Amino acid sequence: MSYRFVSTAIPYVNAPPHIGFAQELVIADVVARHARLRGDYTFFLSGTDDNSLKNAIAAEAAGILLSAGLRPPSEILVHGYVTVEGEKISKSHGRTVSPAEACRRHGTDALRYYLLRHVGSHYDGDFSWERLAEVYEHELANDLGNLVSRATALVRRHGVPAEPGSELASGLEAEVARHVEEFAVHRALDAIWSVVGSANAYVNRTEPWKLGKHGLIGALGDVLGELYAALRRVGEALRPFLPDASSRLLVALDASSPEPLFPR
Repeated sequence: MSYRFVSTAIPYVNAPPHIGFAQELVIADVVARHARLRGDYTFFLSGTDDNSLKNAIAAEAAGILLSAGLRPPSEILVHGYVTVEGEKISKSHGRTVSPAEACRRHGTDALRYYLLRHVGSHYDGDFSWERLAEVYEHELANDLGNLVSRATALVRRHGVPAEPGSELASGLEAEVARHVEEFAVHRALDAIWSVVGSANAYVNRTEPWKLGKHGLIGALGDVLGELYAALRRVGEALRPFLPDASSRLLVALDASSPEPLFPR
């Protein structure tokens, strides 16, 4: 078993947290969750510093981590800046975005997805309410949510298929792991959404509703088995990134639930 200590910066807070701090927290959380899921013993530290000067003086007097016999961090990962509608975040000018408000409007996982894929971890990225709404509608509710709804509806009608494996999601876990290790969380989600796109194209190409209508039960079982296996791999791959949505996706597959994954 490997051991990991993952920490965010510990900021001195003089105003409500904004979207830039949320970006750091979410990326660090993904790194920690991914490490735990692969079996590493992982300690994740985050928080705020309400008494920074006294802490700094005390740490200097004590010799900080070294005096406790702890190994200093071996790697520092730095993400880009988040702008708001093309402008630098400014508390004094009131140009900030409340992460709590974004979660209230579209849910926690929608904000996580936007920050992880559309801001990412290597470059600067921009946030706007309009763009968040577009991403929620097109990529979450439509591309993934509608795919899950189509699949579960077919299974409710025709029965649960066998899942021998998925060609559509072949190599997905290894690709996601490589990108997370390279601190490229946006590329990891690109890889997952590539499978989502392939699965949507597969449904449109094979037209399983017609197979059922014409009594082609064997072919229908093969299609639904591939589709369910791919979605299950997507659900597992999403666990560090969208923990709530991934859990609901996997439950929906097991129960063939009609509940939408991302309600409109």
